[in-house]
Amino acid sequence: MDILGRAEFVAFSQNGEWDLTKLQASLNAYELALSFNFLVNTSTVISLFLRQHLLQCIPFLGNYELTLKGFENCRWMDPPLEATNNRNTMIRLLKKLEELIKGKSKGMSKRKSGETSLPSSTSSLMDVNLKPSYKKMNLDLLSEGFNKGVAIIGKILYSVKSEKKFPLCYAIFDSDEKRFIVTLHGI
Repeated sequence: MDILGRAEFVAFSQNGEWDLTKLQASLNAYELALSFNFLVNTSTVISLFLRQHLLQCIPFLGNYELTLKGFENCRWMDPPLEATNNRNTMIRLLKKLEELIKGKSKGMSKRKSGETSLPSSTSSLMDVNLKPSYKKMNLDLLSEGFNKGVAIIGKILYSVKSEKKFPLCYAIFDSDEKRFIVTLHGI
């Protein structure tokens, strides 16, 4: 079942689409494997590996807090596993993204008010033509969860370097000069 979970996760992350059915199938397979592992009382190490694989899926749902707690639990159960490294890598990436959003990153010019100045060419963002099936929106108009048929038009401020190859992260601003982070998977 671990193999099924891994296969579904790879299919989710590598096909270039945001197919939540594949991600959910991966999560279900890992949870089933964990419950089976618990029922037959097999190795704790196998259980820890299953948990770490499961924890690699959860950030795709945007639940970084649950992922960090899970890595912390794995870390205390068996310190030699990669849980500590995975947790620390995620924390460094999240701190870097937070600094970019707040404008505290090196190389960003400051206004007198202390806010970071963004390019003044935001008016050209609204001139972008989209397919009729998409509706242009600014970041503050999005609802929580998935926003199907919505396009946020923005300009890239920075590419965020990470210790891992994926996800690719970019700091972007929209026509209202609101900053946000875009993560790309499976390109």
